[in-house]
Amino acid sequence: MTPVVAGLWALHEMVVVLGAVLPIPAGPHAGVDGVPWFRWDVGWYEIILRQGYARPSAAAFFPGVPAYLWVTHWPWVAFVGMQAVLLALIVIVGRLATAWGRVGGQVAVAQALVALAPAAVFYSTAYPEAWEAVGLCGALLAMQGRRPWQAAAWSALAGLVDPLGLLVGAGAGVWALHALWRRDVGSLRDGIIWGSGSAAALVAVIAVLVANGRSPLGFVGAQSGWAVQWMIPGWPVIQAAAHPVLASSLAALALIPMLGAGLWVIIREVRSSPVRAAAVGIGVVLFVLPLSLEFDHDPLASAARFLSLDIPAVIGLSGAVSLRVGYALVAFSGVWAIAGAVLFSHGWFWG
Repeated sequence: MTPVVAGLWALHEMVVVLGAVLPIPAGPHAGVDGVPWFRWDVGWYEIILRQGYARPSAAAFFPGVPAYLWVTHWPWVAFVGMQAVLLALIVIVGRLATAWGRVGGQVAVAQALVALAPAAVFYSTAYPEAWEAVGLCGALLAMQGRRPWQAAAWSALAGLVDPLGLLVGAGAGVWALHALWRRDVGSLRDGIIWGSGSAAALVAVIAVLVANGRSPLGFVGAQSGWAVQWMIPGWPVIQAAAHPVLASSLAALALIPMLGAGLWVIIREVRSSPVRAAAVGIGVVLFVLPLSLEFDHDPLASAARFLSLDIPAVIGLSGAVSLRVGYALVAFSGVWAIAGAVLFSHGWFWG
């Protein structure tokens, strides 16, 4: 715990609390269990907790978060626990940024861009984002120290909470390809061990679905209930220009150039180490995927939420700009974080 970590954590908490107490009209979506920050998907996790996967649409949600809600039992205990997970995330982002050569204010900028991301409110609620981000950073940091079994455990954590978490396995795949290109048998073995974590998570999810009478890959078809469509990468951005203005779309459009610049930095560093190559693989996938999906016929509806997970790009960005520009970007992102917290906690879904 450092003053920077404590300060950023406190700022995030202030943003989230401010979002809930500002006097704006309540939206159409009520909270779950009396917690202002428990809405939408949290209701599905509660259904899974009580009924298992009896409803076909429930298969879209992985069992990790329901398991967490079962362990914590009381909604407010679960909420407080998520603040501890957020604190761990800020710390681990700082360690990963330091391992990648960021120093001083650059590390603080990387941590702040995560703690005050446009979709920051999702790190405080019982959603999978905080777990995915911790798992992603933990896996990359473990491979930085060539600890593949630890990386596998972090990847399994990310994969158990959400389909996006399985994409940490993309890093293991790139690591293995990098090892093959260099004909490094030891590095290839490490990549396979790392990838086994995501594979184990997928097997566990399939086992849970089958045990509940669902199709092994039921989570794929279950997404059709939200009218999910695959599109040409970038096409939802073009569509958003002719669509009614939504906070989610604007937040995503604000993130795209920032993360794109950060990705360019780590792409230029890709040859420096297999970890950078793996980070590029994960970062590019997390950047392209949200820009290739349309939910409920709303372009970029959830893009800002998913783009906020692209922590490799955030760390790249922190080393590419001056501290003055970095702090300006943090302030800009923080405004979106407040807007997101307000709209989410008051029942106006924004992303």
